[in-house]
Amino acid sequence: MFGGEIFVPKLPSIKIRDIVPALGPHLSTYVTGVRPGEKLHEVMIPEEEIRNTVDMGMYFVIQPNHHWWNVSDFKLSIENRGEDVFGMREYASDTNDVWLTEKQITTLIRDLVK
Repeated sequence: MFGGEIFVPKLPSIKIRDIVPALGPHLSTYVTGVRPGEKLHEVMIPEEEIRNTVDMGMYFVIQPNHHWWNVSDFKLSIENRGEDVFGMREYASDTNDVWLTEKQITTLIRDLVK
């Protein structure tokens, strides 16, 4: 770490409709629809930051876009460990490749309650 970076872990996405059965099979629900201003998906790395992003395997590093940031020192420190991000428009929950299943959610909740 050189200071100013943002570390974004690669986490699985989840659908709200998959959480409800995991919380309790007999819970009643009411679908209200999308409310004004409500976000449907979370954007972790917006399109304008992708050019400053390095893929480190289990996480991304967004480099600061400031005059004091020394890109060459950063590149040397991650040599052979990270790659520039190409072909990705943004990193968001709806474009994620990894999604938790209902069974995985149930297991996570059960482990939290223990």
